[in-house]
Amino acid sequence: MARGASETIWLWWTIAGCCFVVVCAPVIISARPAPVLAVALLGGALGVIVGIGVAIARIIWTHGMPLGERDPLLDAQSPYLRPGNRLGLLLAIGLIVFAIGGMAFRVYWYPRPDPFLPGVSAESYILPGLLVTLFILAFGVYWLVVTLYWARVVSRTRRSSATVGDLSPGHASKGDER
Repeated sequence: MARGASETIWLWWTIAGCCFVVVCAPVIISARPAPVLAVALLGGALGVIVGIGVAIARIIWTHGMPLGERDPLLDAQSPYLRPGNRLGLLLAIGLIVFAIGGMAFRVYWYPRPDPFLPGVSAESYILPGLLVTLFILAFGVYWLVVTLYWARVVSRTRRSSATVGDLSPGHASKGDER
């Protein structure tokens, strides 16, 4: 399949997904009582699937370079970039944990009214925040997959550069030893 055709297919799937969300969101929000647990569980599963799918699509679309033109050899050899990669992994895990905690709290708190705005119904303040946590979950999963993929690329580069050996001046290769 040509690259232009695959881009068109992804565009149509994205448009269909956006239309589905736009059509279904008012139906879910207007339901009384609101299906908060179902939205959290199904939305969480959908958020994980979307995060993984978008990350894989980005990796494929960029031909294995999801972080732009970063050099994996530089990441493998730099003592300053490795902690940054670990912090990116920590950030992704933190986003996922924050989103899951937010969803769990909203499911726990659902039937109660808003403590600060007495005239607001429970559905009108729980569901919008729940949808935001689903987007945070999808972004956290996306960033986790991209970070783990990049860590794999960097470790492969580190191993392949170690098997080739360091041919920089001052280091003799195995054939030059006498």
